[in-house]
Amino acid sequence: SRAVLAQSLHTSYQGANHPPAIMKLTAETTFLLKKQLKQAVGPLETAGAALLSTIAFTVTFICVACTVRMTSPGVAMLGIFALVGAGGVTSALGIVRARSRRPARIWLVTALALWVGIIVGGAMGNDYWYAGAAKYFAYKEMANYVNIDPSVDKASSYMDASELYFKDGSKVMTSTGLAFRNGLTYCIAPIIFEPLEGRPSKNS
Repeated sequence: SRAVLAQSLHTSYQGANHPPAIMKLTAETTFLLKKQLKQAVGPLETAGAALLSTIAFTVTFICVACTVRMTSPGVAMLGIFALVGAGGVTSALGIVRARSRRPARIWLVTALALWVGIIVGGAMGNDYWYAGAAKYFAYKEMANYVNIDPSVDKASSYMDASELYFKDGSKVMTSTGLAFRNGLTYCIAPIIFEPLEGRPSKNS
């Protein structure tokens, strides 16, 4: 009977202390769930961050990859510096507010959206610039020569040329053409001068 009494007292003790533990655990869980729901990024914030990141990407890409980089480099750098400055300011504000336990999510989300747009736009814009636009502008800045006589003029004199216009009567000797491969295939052939009828002839 003593053993039964002791077991009964032990069970009563556990029953008396167990409910508060369950209530405490439930309160902590509820608090954490409410906090998580409060911190969840809503659809409006997601759409705003996506729009801001797209704007940052577009502005950065235009400043890095388009003609403004060549024609107005100061304007292009100003646009990039403005975005980088905005990203730095929002990052600093978000970090300061988070450390002081104040609401900082909107600042951190804004900073993240800006930095993603700047980095991706800069990387893609720079690749696009050197893949095509830089070569185009380099080509446009090269010299053009006209009325070249292949029987007299030397090819080494026109190494800076983008376009060459030969005298009337010049032609390509396709019968002696060759192919040269260096990544791409290039066709090479001599250009000779054959004067029109009634004009003195020259050897190429």
